[in-house]
Amino acid sequence: MKNVLLQLKLAVDALYKMSPEAWEDFASIWYIIGVRNKEMISKPDTIENYYYFNIQGLQRLVHIDEAGKETTIELTYEGCFGGNLTSFLLRIPARNSFQALTNSKLLRCSYADLNRLMEKHAGIELFIRNRLTKTIETYIEHLIIVKSFSSVAKYNSIIQNQKLYKQKVPQKYMANHFGLDASNYSKIKMARYPRVKLQ
Repeated sequence: MKNVLLQLKLAVDALYKMSPEAWEDFASIWYIIGVRNKEMISKPDTIENYYYFNIQGLQRLVHIDEAGKETTIELTYEGCFGGNLTSFLLRIPARNSFQALTNSKLLRCSYADLNRLMEKHAGIELFIRNRLTKTIETYIEHLIIVKSFSSVAKYNSIIQNQKLYKQKVPQKYMANHFGLDASNYSKIKMARYPRVKLQ
């Protein structure tokens, strides 16, 4: 657990450095859970009671419409926070699902525990505010890519995002996340990295 909390602290410190007292309290509310590949960690139409930190594996935040069409909103990998953040903070039913794409290990904390500590420590509240601001910034940048970029430019943005690209996210989820048809994604990839024919 000590090494896991060190991972968490590095992620927290990148956004806001809490006081030792605040960190001690903050670290105490997290515990480890394991989830299986394809498992729905949280479901739509329910209020999200937990916030997550990825220790191992891949997950996605996905919206499924009435026709069954899936839209991958966010991909979460080791060292990332994840979950239905809007539902968690606003205490409203979630519109999306949080799903494991591989067998995964996560830290999670409850809303009740986190809210109690936000009232106790200004530093923890500032960290959550910074985390939320960073999430909004990331979503806006992603929306610009999906809505404005050509298919080739979208693919290039995937390649340039080394942290995400190195996670070996299944092609269909990566394509869906960036608003690309899976077949187009494959064609662009082959055009950029053609297979070498052996003599």
